[in-house]
Amino acid sequence: VVGIIPMGDEKQNLIARTLGIPPGELACEVLSRRRVVQLDLGMVNGRYFLTTASLDAPTFLCTGERMKHYTIRPTVQRTKLTVENLSFPIQEGGVTIQSNPRDGVVEVVMRPIPDSMTRIFSLGQKNVYAPSVFPVEEMRISDPDGAVMTLDGCRTVKLPALIKVAPKKFRMIIGRERTFA
Repeated sequence: VVGIIPMGDEKQNLIARTLGIPPGELACEVLSRRRVVQLDLGMVNGRYFLTTASLDAPTFLCTGERMKHYTIRPTVQRTKLTVENLSFPIQEGGVTIQSNPRDGVVEVVMRPIPDSMTRIFSLGQKNVYAPSVFPVEEMRISDPDGAVMTLDGCRTVKLPALIKVAPKKFRMIIGRERTFA
C-alpha cells in the first residue's frame, strides 16, 4: 500500500489534491485513517503509468481493439495526445477533462494546436479548438514510427504503442476530499 505526504505548494501538487491528501500535518492524519483503495494503472507497451502518458507528434493514428473497433485521427495539422488515468479535473474550451482511476478505462484527450493563421481566422470563437475526450480500455497507436510517448513526465516509450488499462493494480491511501468516485 502506498501513501504520499505532499511537499511544497499545495496548488502545485495535483496528485495529492486529486487523491484528497491535504498538505502538512493533515496528510499524516489522512494516512493514519488508512482508507485504502485499488486504483487502475495505465500501461503502454507493458510499462505502467499512474497519471498521464503524452505524445506530441504531427500525425498519428489510433485504433481500437477487441470488440469495439474505432479509429481516432487528428483533423488539424498538429495535435497533442494525452492518455489520462489520474489527473485533476480541468475545463478546456468548454469541455471538462476528468479521469477516474477506478472505472476500468483511461481517457484519451486530443488537444488541437492551431497554427498562427488559424488563430487569426478564429478570433472570437471560443470552442473552435476544444479538446476531444475518448474513454478507452485498449488502443493502438500505429504511427509515426520512432516517435516517443512520455509516461508520468519522466519515462519514454517508442511508438508504435499498445495502450491498455490494468484494472485495480495499485493500492493507495486516499482522502475523503478526492476528486473521483
